[in-house]
Amino acid sequence: MNKYEIVVYWSEEDDAFISEVPELPGCMADGSTRSESIENAEIAINEWIETAKIIGREVPQPKYNNFAHLMTNGEYYINFGEIIKTHLMTPKISANCNISPKISSRKLVNA
Repeated sequence: MNKYEIVVYWSEEDDAFISEVPELPGCMADGSTRSESIENAEIAINEWIETAKIIGREVPQPKYNNFAHLMTNGEYYINFGEIIKTHLMTPKISANCNISPKISSRKLVNA
């Protein structure tokens, strides 16, 4: 399982779900269901990274790798504290802020 952001949407034109990986230029996949599209995107991500290494291209680090984690039971664990600190606070505020994990983290059931 990769930690890259995957954007999934329905394409009328393709009559399929499309999964795009914004951090990896040109990396996308499709599928007849959301799940299939995401599974295919995981394969595409691995192939993109493998090809990038072969041709000497830099592989970007996932930008959300500390924010969301897929648990073994199929639920997602979202760390809202990290999202808030990283995207909504200035460095000065973030350095002086302590967000409780009990309040800032939630499990979301995989739909």
